[in-house]
Amino acid sequence: MSNTKVQGYDVIGDIHGCATELEALLDELGYAPDGVDGAYRHPERKAVFVGDLIDRGPEQLRVLEIVKAMVDAGAARMVLGNHEFNAMAYATEWPAGSGKYLRPHDDPSNPKAAKNENQHKAFLDQVTGTNREHYLAWFWTQPLWLNLGDLRVVHACWHSESIAVVERELGRSRFTKVDQLVRASTEGDPLYTAVETLLKGPEISLVDHDQEPYIDKDGAFARPCAASVVARRNSDVVPPCRDGREVFHCRGTAVPAVAGHGGFRRSPDVRLHRAGAGVLRALLAQRYSDAPARLDGLHRVRRLQRGQGRRAHGVLLVWGESHPARALCVGCLADDS
Repeated sequence: MSNTKVQGYDVIGDIHGCATELEALLDELGYAPDGVDGAYRHPERKAVFVGDLIDRGPEQLRVLEIVKAMVDAGAARMVLGNHEFNAMAYATEWPAGSGKYLRPHDDPSNPKAAKNENQHKAFLDQVTGTNREHYLAWFWTQPLWLNLGDLRVVHACWHSESIAVVERELGRSRFTKVDQLVRASTEGDPLYTAVETLLKGPEISLVDHDQEPYIDKDGAFARPCAASVVARRNSDVVPPCRDGREVFHCRGTAVPAVAGHGGFRRSPDVRLHRAGAGVLRALLAQRYSDAPARLDGLHRVRRLQRGQGRRAHGVLLVWGESHPARALCVGCLADDS
């Protein structure tokens, strides 16, 4: 592929430790392991991962091995997801020598510690020792967004104002210093707000728009704001506001943009169904070809897994002139440029 012009991109949604499904998806898309370094390659195309490689799933180390090998070989690109950002903060002691961390854990005095430990447990159990150090260091080298000219990729929300803040404060699209990560983890700092928007999407009050409070996906607590309920126009994934208003409208843009982060329960887009103790889960890829410029249909890989939860991940959201998308009550997409 190094001697051939890239003919298009395959944007792959959140993987969350599901290596078996990822390898099946890569095979379906025409990627194969190279005999030299073992990295999956396509003869004409390049993969782009939207982040959230880790947490939840049973094969997190294998996922990291696959994706990093592809990125190192030039067969793929990647942007950070909120789970990689969380892992960086979880591992960063601050202040140095204090025994406390940017993402609190092992701290009975902090009410967030136990929840953070639970959310990160699978990663900590599966990726250990020098392997963990190796991949955490790699996360630091990955950007928060990619502008590929006629295609843009971000984990949750392409938002020009937030990108401008990050570029101003970091001087680039990625973290290079611990103090930058500290600021991005400190509520009230402009960098915190910008990074939250890019990695999670803007939060909007539900109760202010006549909706019920949002229950966290783990059922742990109720919030007046939700984080990742997204619907396309005329979709019935979430109900319209009772007064008929659109709370958040994602306008089409000239350059297509693709984001991940979203996950739905019983989403018609990924056809999630219960099946006894198991659920049907999906990893998705959006094919983009630049001659002529277009975004083609989603490719899905489905696999019945037992005891792996009840939530579909890997949902991809696309918006552009021919792909208008709207977020009702909560936005993972926002741009006016």
